[in-house]
Amino acid sequence: FGYGLGASVMGPYGTSAGYAIFQILLMLWSTALGVMTGEWRTARPAAMRRMRAAVAVIAAAVAVLASSGL
Repeated sequence: FGYGLGASVMGPYGTSAGYAIFQILLMLWSTALGVMTGEWRTARPAAMRRMRAAVAVIAAAVAVLASSGL
């Protein structure tokens, strides 16, 4: 539902940029749920740092895609 609706209103590049944004948001949401449910509670500090760095890179990718004006 979310991808189809978003891709249709994004114009001619909706299928490519829309799918990328959809996948990125799925990754961010699943990571947030893992943190909220305590899945990461016993992770080593190095793993937590890598996870936070990965989330920052993904968030930056969303910002670039969103600001590109596709």
